Amino acid sequence: MELIDKQKLMKNEYEIRGEITAILIDSPKYGRKEALISTSDLEKVSALAGTWHVQYRKSINDFYCQMHTPWVNGKRDVILLHRFILDSLDGMQVDHMNNRTLDNGTGRYGVEMKT
Repeated sequence: MELIDKQKLMKNEYEIRGEITAILIDSPKYGRKEALISTSDLEKVSALAGTWHVQYRKSINDFYCQMHTPWVNGKRDVILLHRFILDSLDGMQVDHMNNRTLDNGTGRYGVEMKT
């Protein structure tokens, strides 16, 4: 297990565990959480400037991993980790096949167009 504590852009620490990497998220409200990604996606995910954090969603009774974009003209967007990894477009629904919403490894999604 390799612990990395200095990144150029992504501010979260992470642990590389072979083919899976855990993004470590320290939440004042929910404690330490881990968002799992495929190690092959680490370069893409860590290239975003900012901090990944968890957001509890009452509608699913679970957490999503997300990052806020910088403020521009009084607005900012939310980037959901699973949608970012898949480059999903508006109108695409991405489901976590194993129902573990913080598990964002390759092959753990079902993707379909919303109707």
